Amino acid sequence: MPVIEGKANFVHIKNTEEYRGKDTGAYTVLVTLNETDAQTFENMGVRLKPYGEPPEQIVQRKFKSNYPVKIMTAKVWTYVLCPSSSLSNSLRTT
Repeated sequence: MPVIEGKANFVHIKNTEEYRGKDTGAYTVLVTLNETDAQTFENMGVRLKPYGEPPEQIVQRKFKSNYPVKIMTAKVWTYVLCPSSSLSNSLRTT
């Protein structure tokens, strides 16, 4: 399985996400992808969300899980995500 890296936006891994004042019951991370990784996802048939207008347009993917994510302390986080829209139950640090 390919490893996808990106900038984490709207990280909800300590508590579940809230949308319009209601708890969704899901742990989520919205990731901004670079062009190479976005193309890898598109080739796998994964739906991506464009944000903004060209040429500044970015591509994002939301990952979510209904299960708590184990959090380890570190200065830099590397999120281990899979393209099936679920968060891994573990995180790697670098």
